[in-house]
Amino acid sequence: MAINPIKRQRDNFEGLWLNGIILLSKSKVSRSSRGGPADEITFLTKRMILEIEKNLELLRKPSQLVEEFNDELKTLVLNMKETMKALKGVGLAASQVKVFKRIIVVEVWGDNIVMINPVILSFNQKETFSDESCLSIPNKYLRIKRWSEVRVSFSDINGQKKEMALRDLSARIFQHELDHLNGILIIDRI
Repeated sequence: MAINPIKRQRDNFEGLWLNGIILLSKSKVSRSSRGGPADEITFLTKRMILEIEKNLELLRKPSQLVEEFNDELKTLVLNMKETMKALKGVGLAASQVKVFKRIIVVEVWGDNIVMINPVILSFNQKETFSDESCLSIPNKYLRIKRWSEVRVSFSDINGQKKEMALRDLSARIFQHELDHLNGILIIDRI
């Protein structure tokens, strides 16, 4: 069956959420020339749903620090967010899409937060057990012990340093994704 991945809706393109399909979005930028009326420039931005790595040996490879904050990084992060949303995930590490850089996207209180070069600064002594699953190990749910609260540091997409306190589910998601960056899988935690 043929599916047209792009449907036109007025002046905007809207893509379908299909694995492996390129999404196109039409954006407009206004530009003024010599104080005259603004010209409209239209360009297409390519977005992709990335393939999730399932080779467990490859996923055990530790990720490297991000040193350059550039357009390539922004495109990767955009595609990671699109992938996470399409697959109904709550977290995604760059290593899960075959990019071994220290980048994660974590759902925190309903927002998808990009964390580059993340580290745990401190944690509480309270540990809790809960079931976890992983996009790289489908259909497997394991009871994993994690700290219930963590204070973390990371850089945002522009390289600005941030700190954040996470607890409960957000803390659990962060620790799960951080494990990926260190080459640790949920099956290693049982």
